Order: sequence, then structure tokens, then C-alpha cells
Amino acid sequence: MFAKEIFISSSLSPEEAIDRLKAVTIYSRSNSYDPKKTLFLGTVELSSFHISPLLSYSGALFPRISGTITSAENGSELWATSRTLTFPKIFFLIWMALVSFLVLFASIAVIRGGGPFWGPLIMLVIPGGGVLLAYFGYTVPERKAEECLQKLLQAE
Repeated sequence: MFAKEIFISSSLSPEEAIDRLKAVTIYSRSNSYDPKKTLFLGTVELSSFHISPLLSYSGALFPRISGTITSAENGSELWATSRTLTFPKIFFLIWMALVSFLVLFASIAVIRGGGPFWGPLIMLVIPGGGVLLAYFGYTVPERKAEECLQKLLQAE
């Protein structure tokens, strides 16, 4: 759910591809940048990069895309892995565990006759909503970032 392999084949040379990626990447949010031209936050080196999409809103689940651009027969190839940072994963797992305990205790209370029967059902909506928020909070920016990379590198 929080990791994806990305492969993009481009007719650009590796040097041209790296230069294009550098042109749309800033190294710090504190730098002044043009939001219409800057797409990523991170570092781009000779053949490797570590970037995250730069959007108008902040989100902890934004993917971190790490990869390399190598030479190929007719241009270059981008090989990358997109995944979320460790802290949001840990936070999400702890949150889901706490909500699961709440559902368990609400179910026990209903079985013992101490609570309304619909209590555990409502509690199930919370983890379901959390999973949906985490899924869309990661996949939407990840897809947009991959589309931006494909356009940037004139993918075939």
C-alpha cells in the first residue's frame, strides 16, 4: 500500500534527464521558488535522486521517490521506488492498534450487555476511514508525481 516500483523509459540522454529533473527540484522549502515550475523537493545528483512531490498543501504521507537514471539503448531509463516515510507508517500502525482495542472493548461491553449494540459498528467506521485516508493520501500524490516524471522525461 505504501510502496511502488517506477520504471520510465525516455528518449533523452541521462544527462538531459538529470538536468530536467534538477530544473524542477528545490532543496529546501525556505528557498524562493516558482510554484508553477517547481515540482519536487529533494536532491538530484549525477545519476541518482531522492525527491518528494511539492504541492500547495503539506501531507505526511507524500511519497519519497528514490532512484537512478541510467543510460539505455535509445536514451535513458529511470528506475525508482516510491514509498512513504517511516514516521507516518509507525504513527498509522499505532493509531490502528489503538482503534482496534477500542473496537474490541466496545464489543466486549455489548456482549456483557453494558453498551448499545451499534457501538462496535460505529467504531469500525473509524479504522475504515483511516485506511481510506491513508490510501488516498499516498496514492494520489504518488500518481501525480509519476505523471510529472513521465511528462518531464518525455516517456515513451
